[in-house]
Amino acid sequence: MMSFVHSASTYSTTVFMQGLRKQLQQAELQHNFYVSDALQTVNFDNSPQSLLRLDQFFFAFKKHLGTLAPDFSKTLQKLNTVLFITSHIGFFICSELSYPEHWLSLEELNMFPVTPTTVLTDPQYYFGLDIGGQIVFPIDYVLKHFFTTETTSSISEDIHALIHKLQNQQQIDLQQNTLSDYSYYFKYC
Repeated sequence: MMSFVHSASTYSTTVFMQGLRKQLQQAELQHNFYVSDALQTVNFDNSPQSLLRLDQFFFAFKKHLGTLAPDFSKTLQKLNTVLFITSHIGFFICSELSYPEHWLSLEELNMFPVTPTTVLTDPQYYFGLDIGGQIVFPIDYVLKHFFTTETTSSISEDIHALIHKLQNQQQIDLQQNTLSDYSYYFKYC
């Protein structure tokens, strides 16, 4: 049995997360994912519609299977599924914000003053995404929707709200940089 997660230690975190997105398309590797047939119906094509299909996936998952147990990382197929969805969401966020995809491992995250909001039974699989110097955790959104039967928002609404928040921060940063540039210019004229 091929193990994707254990290969993360020999590759960069970004390459590992990007590689997960390609695995589900290979018929001989589909057994490494939990509910792989249902995952394929989401058709992750990096469009807003794929997020809506992900909403439908979570609805059907909860209706037919309930919630994912907190110790999901003990089962390779469940762990790969969570990371697969996390990777697609991270890629979508980066694309929407025009940032390169840069994932960080827990070891790399320890260099930043960030606190994950989800406590995993095995935190070595907790990956963050660097969005212009801000660290976000797409896995928190995935786990929120896998762990609870009732949520006040869908995963697509959560991701769009995060993107909106990050876009607003980009605008603020841009305005502050522009003001600094003008201050510098007028100071030395």
